Amino acid sequence: MDDNSLLSPVVSAGYAGADSLKRSTPSDIPGGRHTLWMRANFPGWQTLDTDPTNNYWAEQFVWSPWQLVMDTPVRMDAPRDPIGGWEAFINPAQAVPELFFNCVGARTPLLQPSGPNGSWAAVAATPVDSLGDVDVRLHDELSTGSKSGFEQAFLTSNGGGLGQTEFALVNPNLLSQAQFDVGVLQGNGAVFGADGFKISVTSSQYLGIQTETPLGDYGPWNIPAGHTLALFEVWLDVGDHVVTLQNLAGGARLGLSIHGGAGAFARGSADSSSGTAWLELAGMDEQLNLIVTQAGYHAVAVWKAGWADLEQPVQFGLAFTNGNVSGVVPGAGQLVTGIRDVRPNPFNPQTTVAFEVEKAGAVEVCIYDLRGQKVRVLQSGHLGSGRHQRVWNGRDESGRSVATGTYLVRMSGGGSVDHRKIMLIK
Repeated sequence: MDDNSLLSPVVSAGYAGADSLKRSTPSDIPGGRHTLWMRANFPGWQTLDTDPTNNYWAEQFVWSPWQLVMDTPVRMDAPRDPIGGWEAFINPAQAVPELFFNCVGARTPLLQPSGPNGSWAAVAATPVDSLGDVDVRLHDELSTGSKSGFEQAFLTSNGGGLGQTEFALVNPNLLSQAQFDVGVLQGNGAVFGADGFKISVTSSQYLGIQTETPLGDYGPWNIPAGHTLALFEVWLDVGDHVVTLQNLAGGARLGLSIHGGAGAFARGSADSSSGTAWLELAGMDEQLNLIVTQAGYHAVAVWKAGWADLEQPVQFGLAFTNGNVSGVVPGAGQLVTGIRDVRPNPFNPQTTVAFEVEKAGAVEVCIYDLRGQKVRVLQSGHLGSGRHQRVWNGRDESGRSVATGTYLVRMSGGGSVDHRKIMLIK
């Protein structure tokens, strides 16, 4: 960011390691944490300056976060390089402070339940084009000045990838806190020229009767154009549950997530009381099989998958049933169409997917990455009734070794769909 004009003295500067902020050139800086740096120079300085490092000065500052309003999406500029400008902390006369990621900052409204509703809240961010990749981080320490805030996050959602929605769920009662700062970072997959993202906050609606598991069909509800997510709360008893997201109208691709057992979850949170389904095509239903080992309240999130879906209005419903899709009780000695086990998990270099087919027919077992891209087909075609298994060696269809990370095993057959999350570690 040098200025090689003939004028002297000259100061070149940057914010978040990106735009050049030349002398007398104003720049809009969004709320959040950003790195500002400067370098003083003059024509021919490279040959005359014996120690160019002392020409630099850098600081991190916190700007007041944007105040979000419930159910009111806001479009914001794409975040810059999360470590941009850090390379400017090289002046030997300057003590290097503890550095925290550059981010675009927002703040939730007070999250307060109203009767049975509002026990959960969700913050969602979706890029507005295919070039964007954002991570959502929640901070329980609110920023209070130009040097505090947006430091360590207690929850991060970064499992979506390029052009995909990220969201974080919180239960203010369980966390004993009613307001949070939200830092939106540039994700690893972001491409230069990304236009921005939309961010919104919403609260939950309670379904059914308290402490009674809902059964049957609920809805319909709408997610308007420009909005990302709808949130509900349900009580689930111990046992197997099947929740079907019915995509009733609109061409958007939808995701379904269920979370329970703690006060905060991000997209893709993995534990015994959580699950996510979002691999079906646009306009199609999603289905999630969940085994609940401890009865309790659960958050149910329905969300648009990414940028291509964001501006599409959708109508959807939810259907709740007990037991597995085929109606057979697990452990009763009968076959149940679905994934039974994946071992080892985590794995390296290979893992075995064990599954059952209740009735002979077409069965597909595939590996997907977290962006929804199909990585490998393990089974595609007719299979007889019985127990089967397939081995994945951590390679894609071209035989190339895939990267360390989390992947999804998806099985479909006989009208049933099942998913299982696996992790490859190298």
